[in-house]
Amino acid sequence: MDAAGPVFVGGAFRSGTHIVAHLVGRHPDYLTLAREMFFHCAERGVPAYLAGTIDRREFASDLLGRWWRRPAPWHPDGERGLHQTIPAEEFDAAVAAFLTSGADDRVGACRTLISSLFDPLAAAAGKQAWVEHTPRNIWAAKELSTLFPHAKFIHVVRDGRDQACSLVRLPFRGDSVPDELRLWARDLRMAEAGSQALAPGQFLVVQLEDLVLFDREGSFERLVAFLSPGDVEPMREFFDSEVTAERAHIGRSRVELEPEERERIDALYQELKDELRAEGISCVPPDREAPVSFSGPTAAHPFDPWSFRNAET
Repeated sequence: MDAAGPVFVGGAFRSGTHIVAHLVGRHPDYLTLAREMFFHCAERGVPAYLAGTIDRREFASDLLGRWWRRPAPWHPDGERGLHQTIPAEEFDAAVAAFLTSGADDRVGACRTLISSLFDPLAAAAGKQAWVEHTPRNIWAAKELSTLFPHAKFIHVVRDGRDQACSLVRLPFRGDSVPDELRLWARDLRMAEAGSQALAPGQFLVVQLEDLVLFDREGSFERLVAFLSPGDVEPMREFFDSEVTAERAHIGRSRVELEPEERERIDALYQELKDELRAEGISCVPPDREAPVSFSGPTAAHPFDPWSFRNAET
């Protein structure tokens, strides 16, 4: 049996990528990385280096700079970056090896760089492979699948209205609900474009509302079948306890929006879905209304890094 390859979970921001990644991480073969790593799929990250938009030293400079440590946009004293997850000595050694690698093999250099940073984390946890869950992963699926031909990709899709209501409460967004809804449609277009590079059996779309409510068992079984064989009882236990409609805040737009605004948002949402379908976008959510499970701010929990904002707002 072939060893499991990495799994990239992605989707529009606040679509449920974290909870799905943690669900996959309960599989015996996979470790879910503790944080979004960004550099491997960001616009000025690995895709830019592979395309020749930035050279090796520019990319290494970014790795040692903003990708290693940068301010958190939501907290004046907070920080983000690889330093929170990767030991400094291992990081410095990986960047040094990258700088001295063959200049003609950008793909090999990036594959070695990413593997040298993430593989030891999985090995230390007794896992064969890792799960990374930066939302942009699906946008960069062409580049990532070139680096890791045996990787699998999971695209998480959520009702755009609920997602938009969640996003406007984040400290670094600030857009209106209609603006966020239009960005949701853009994200689905970019994910569709990214997924076109993937082979059959390499890509799975997970509709969040199906996973937590409408088709729980079917969605869970499809996800299990998509992964490598193994004991999935830990996945089942996590699924039953954590992957719920209440945790997913189903129907929050119908609670948070005033009736007139809700009517406008519903109309815009349907308009955008109709446009996406006319364009052949395959991952558009079905036309349906789920029972409301959102009852207001909830306490922070470990599988949602933004739950502290929900608790505050």
